[in-house]
Amino acid sequence: MKGSPQTDKIKFQFTDCPGYLKYFRNLIRGIQGAHVAVFVLDVYGACLEECRDQVLDQLYACFSGGIQNLVMCLNRMDHREIQWDRVFYDQVAIGFKQIAFKVGYNDDNIKAIIPISGWEGDNLTKMSDRMIWYEGPTLLQALESIVVNFPKELNDKPFMMAIKECHKIGGVDTVVCGVVLQGTVRPEMEVQVEASGKKSIVRSIEAHLEPIQEATVGMSIGIALKRLSTREIFVGDVLMQSTDSGTTLAQKRALSITATIEIVRKPFMQGIKKGIALIADMHTNHYGVNLLQLLEKINKDTGELLQANPESVDAMFLSARLLCQKHIKFAEQLYYGQGTSIAWKIFIKRRYPNYWVGSHQ
Repeated sequence: MKGSPQTDKIKFQFTDCPGYLKYFRNLIRGIQGAHVAVFVLDVYGACLEECRDQVLDQLYACFSGGIQNLVMCLNRMDHREIQWDRVFYDQVAIGFKQIAFKVGYNDDNIKAIIPISGWEGDNLTKMSDRMIWYEGPTLLQALESIVVNFPKELNDKPFMMAIKECHKIGGVDTVVCGVVLQGTVRPEMEVQVEASGKKSIVRSIEAHLEPIQEATVGMSIGIALKRLSTREIFVGDVLMQSTDSGTTLAQKRALSITATIEIVRKPFMQGIKKGIALIADMHTNHYGVNLLQLLEKINKDTGELLQANPESVDAMFLSARLLCQKHIKFAEQLYYGQGTSIAWKIFIKRRYPNYWVGSHQ
């Protein structure tokens, strides 16, 4: 589910990413190009304890996807057994911070932890007079206060966008949606699909349901393409500025990659061994991969090399070589979050409940 509300100060682009395990793929797509993650937890009962693993997975995904700003909302403060009591707020807030710090976030990344009532509207757009002990911002104030600065050099690079959605609309040809990762796109510009080299012309561009004449880094847009069918461009593809120089990003595709992987939870009693089949999420697409070789076992906290060419690895960082079942399509450099350029972020999972997060080297 998506929404595009706006205030007098700013326009927002929201994507709803359910926390359930089976919707993890939606989360991967949702964080593509996102700048802020808003977590909503029930303050009543043992909600955080019951879904601790899910929150941990989501925070790992956000951290690896480059999201540098977190806002936490503790809902149902109006519950008859809570009655706006600060004690319950403090318990969940401390627990959430502990999980976030474990992932790698710090106090500067957590912009606000807000007690709210979705039913009554407390602390959403106006300060609540029933929680006078809370002196922080409302949800709206917290979102409006976050400033996202993009490196200026990204505007000078060729246009590039990872496709999040692809639609066939009668009379408008093919429409693709995504976030501009670098460069600028304009109507009548020639573009091409990185994987196949198929070329097209930009018919029109829309942002927040309004036609625009130019889109730059960080903007969430939809592009109508001429003479390109939905069978020639897919979710996960990279749309880029057309080039005839022969140095397209298609040359960056690979079947074998080396990645540093962090094991979030112990996946098997015997640990991870070479030869296992995995699923990697990169950009907004899925890839089947096989673990060819374990290169190094590394201490999570210190980065110290513990063992070279281990037979198996438990809950550690490891450097490994992966064989993909088809060519991975990745951009040379993708920009995520605030002030950070991150190349080739990969989410790796075993079906189903165990997740690992890795980055291509």
